Amino acid sequence: MNKYQDPWSVQVELTCGCTRLCKFCGLRAIRRRPYEDLRFMSTELAENIAKQLGTWFDHKRIEFALRGEPTLNPKLIEIISIFRNEFPKSQLLLSTNGDQIRKDLSTVNKLFNAGLNILLIDVYNNNYQWWREKLLSLPYHVLDFFRDKPKVYTYRGYKHQEIILMEDISKSSGKSPIRRLNNQAGNVYCSELNIYPLKYSLKKRCSNPFREIVIFNNGNVPICCMDYREQFIIGKTPERSLQEIWNSELYNAVRVLLYYRHRIFEPCSRCNYRGYKVGLLKQPENLSFKEAIEILKSKGIKLKEEEILNV
Repeated sequence: MNKYQDPWSVQVELTCGCTRLCKFCGLRAIRRRPYEDLRFMSTELAENIAKQLGTWFDHKRIEFALRGEPTLNPKLIEIISIFRNEFPKSQLLLSTNGDQIRKDLSTVNKLFNAGLNILLIDVYNNNYQWWREKLLSLPYHVLDFFRDKPKVYTYRGYKHQEIILMEDISKSSGKSPIRRLNNQAGNVYCSELNIYPLKYSLKKRCSNPFREIVIFNNGNVPICCMDYREQFIIGKTPERSLQEIWNSELYNAVRVLLYYRHRIFEPCSRCNYRGYKVGLLKQPENLSFKEAIEILKSKGIKLKEEEILNV
């Protein structure tokens, strides 16, 4: 096993399924209506994940988001506490559409008392002013994602507690380099927004598999956060350790191909996400492009070989 550099962040899925079914969201690839087939991460799995991460690396940022609304999880507060107890100096962020919190604003206090640092609220249905008025009565900093430009995805310590309001992405796409609509690994098909799966793969690098490890509610570790349909699962925990999955031959083979701009396997072949600061990516050591191709083939991964370029 060739060790790869540790991830910058950890993404944990507390819920698969949502209170909404937005036209720009990849969840539409696996759900037909709001609240359909809700699946939750258990406290047992959350505790196992937290303990594994605690013995692995100095993880500065842990984020709760992915394929659903995390506040639907009935064990939400308990799970936040589990991660805070294990990681007293990590930055914990939760992304939400706010639907459940609107029903019970005391949830905000419960989240911060459990150890959350950042509550990131996507504001839909022109509710921005309502949120601002309600939240200003609470003892937390309330910031606007675009006006105040908080460094949401950068480690800023563990003592701050803040609420960040973020305008509906369908109205604000492109205002920030990290806030831009894409087809989410080919899972979004929306003629209204002119978003479709790609027919031919982009000849671009992608940063996600190099920098973040993603853990779904069932313990599956996908190739990236946008693999809604679980088309490319690298491994499953606790059957395998997260560290073993991250450093696995399969994951490093994926990184080699992406480093050389070959998105020739699903879901990457249908994705139009362009990554972030891809010029800084580090190539896995002791693994050639040809060897990476053979590893993927040996694992039964279907490749679009007609799109392979000379490397």
